[in-house]
Amino acid sequence: MNAEGAVNVPLSTNVAMRVSAVGQHRDDYVNNFSDVAKTQKRGELDGYNEHAERVQFLYSKDGFSGLLGFHQRQTNGSARLFRANLIKKGSNTFADGTDLDDIVTNAQNFQSLKTNGINLRLQWDLGNYKLHSITGYEHIVDYSSRGDIDGGTPAGPGFIPFQVETNGYIENLDQYTQEFRLESQYAGPFNWQTGLYFFDEDVTGSSDNFNSTTYARTSRLRSNQKNEAWAAFASASYDLTPDWTVRGGLRYTKDKKDFRTIEADNVVQIGPSSVSEDKDKISWDVSATYKVTPTVNVYGRAATGFRAPSIAAASAEVPITVADSETIKSFELGVKADLFDRRARTSFSIYDYTIEDQQLTVVGGNSNVNRLINADKTKGKGAEFDFEAAVSTALRVSAGASYNYTQIRDGSLSVNKCAQCTITDPLNAVGRVVIDGNPLPQAPRWTFNATARYGVPFRDGELYVFTDWSYRSKINFFLYEATEFTGAPLTEGGVRVGYIFGNGKYEVAAFGRNVLDQRRITGAIDFNNLTGFTNEPRQWGMQFKGNF
Repeated sequence: MNAEGAVNVPLSTNVAMRVSAVGQHRDDYVNNFSDVAKTQKRGELDGYNEHAERVQFLYSKDGFSGLLGFHQRQTNGSARLFRANLIKKGSNTFADGTDLDDIVTNAQNFQSLKTNGINLRLQWDLGNYKLHSITGYEHIVDYSSRGDIDGGTPAGPGFIPFQVETNGYIENLDQYTQEFRLESQYAGPFNWQTGLYFFDEDVTGSSDNFNSTTYARTSRLRSNQKNEAWAAFASASYDLTPDWTVRGGLRYTKDKKDFRTIEADNVVQIGPSSVSEDKDKISWDVSATYKVTPTVNVYGRAATGFRAPSIAAASAEVPITVADSETIKSFELGVKADLFDRRARTSFSIYDYTIEDQQLTVVGGNSNVNRLINADKTKGKGAEFDFEAAVSTALRVSAGASYNYTQIRDGSLSVNKCAQCTITDPLNAVGRVVIDGNPLPQAPRWTFNATARYGVPFRDGELYVFTDWSYRSKINFFLYEATEFTGAPLTEGGVRVGYIFGNGKYEVAAFGRNVLDQRRITGAIDFNNLTGFTNEPRQWGMQFKGNF
């Protein structure tokens, strides 16, 4: 059940205020048992309560405008539900006898988030120039996610080599951003923009392990990271002719991270307790657009990008790991067109990119760890198509499709193999899995989506029906390939029937998600047993929205 609303209040000729809020609730719907025979019910899981509020003030006068906003969000509910031996060995389907309405666990399960922030956007119109200032502050007061990672009890379901109950916790995060941007507003063919960007972050979090019988904490690794970055950028565009426009830009980025372990309770940390990284890079982009006709454009773009080094916290088995900076070169060609007297719009593009030293996360394998690595190179290429049209005043439709090919290219890169799965990749001399040639995890080769909305006048408002559908082809869960850890294709659809009334101020609707109730395994835990988790089942709900 969802409810949202907004109130607009003019305070004076130059000042206005807007207050908006949203609340969401979902009942628990998965029965939680503490025994495999399902005679001892512990309660229900997978529901949540969430609410968020925002207050904004707008001031505008004599070419100046300022928008000040305050926002906060609170969420309480279930953490991810891991299910022991969910996957049938030798396949990527559900194990025989699986009942997704029930789960067997012996650990606590909860997730909570409390966050707030402030943002300020200032703009000065100076005639031939426009100056922008964008300031942001985000603060996580508390984030905690605790769950039964092994997905069962010592008695099962199925064989569980060892019990794992963990909690990921952020006790404080402060993040500041500031951007200054100056842009030209010339009437001629040449225009430009330049600016500075600043980023500052200080975050402290921990990873805790627990005894699944007493629920007492058995170990903790607590870490802090400080990240400071700044960038200077400039770009320009020039109209060579009324139909030809070329653009180009440069960006210099400098990023510094300081990471340290500040508490190691009942854990003997491997390696150093702190690490620092400091890297900088110049990136660029160039593009051109040509108007073939007043309604058809073709374009091309070449660009480079940079991602600073990433740092992962230590665990009992793995030291602090660092993935070095990665760079990307990308190329794109496309066409955009308005059709049928601008009642329809379509676009098609092809792209190709190469990532040098791509940062990858190794999850699990033979133990419950996360660590970072770099792949020598990753190649990607693909195509995208989008279409939307107003078929009539009542009917609007859209459709899209994409083809995305990714491949890791590093003959020397290998990772630890899973505990019980059927590996389909080659192993090297020390029994590790060679991942050269594999696709990136969670990257489907094909995706399709489509929507349709039909609305008709009814009394003093509009009655409408809306549906949306999406499809993705199979995916790989991990860096290596295994029969059990390949996600099957997934199709999900939604429907919505609503009524908008009161001159567009109010809306009431009933909706359904995953209406075909197609259930798929969407991820897994590989270090303990054939544990997995799934997409959400068919859901029905109500929503009310109001603007005042």
